[in-house]
Amino acid sequence: MTVAFAVLEDGFDFREPWMDSPAHEPERTPGALGRVLVVDDDAMLRTILGRMLSEAGYDVVLAADGLEALARLREDGDVDLVVADLRMPRMGGQALGEQLRARNPDLPVLYISGYAVDWSPRLADGPASAFLQKPFDEEDFLRSIRALLREP
Repeated sequence: MTVAFAVLEDGFDFREPWMDSPAHEPERTPGALGRVLVVDDDAMLRTILGRMLSEAGYDVVLAADGLEALARLREDGDVDLVVADLRMPRMGGQALGEQLRARNPDLPVLYISGYAVDWSPRLADGPASAFLQKPFDEEDFLRSIRALLREP
């Protein structure tokens, strides 16, 4: 599956029933492969990535930017991995990654961006980080997640 973008009316509601499920957040679902925080200011992409992860067996927490991500972590607890867009308003992925690494140096981060120039080797200073350029397909995305979580 390739992630594609569509132009929709302003105010379109991207939320899906699985996002409001009491079993979805904030507690872990028994048997889940891990808990992943997806941070992207594009509501459609955030929803698509959340669905991919949920259907693959992960618990998912969603946030629209770095500041919201930090608030969600304070409210909902820790995660096993973060997927963060590098270009977002208020707080981008790099600043978010730096703050998260200060709290937990071993936290894996998958940085994503539509701009290859956004990737810098210094973003890989942590023990587990990677970059995936948009657009990407579901297989590449989930393979990157599994590799960062060191799953088979």
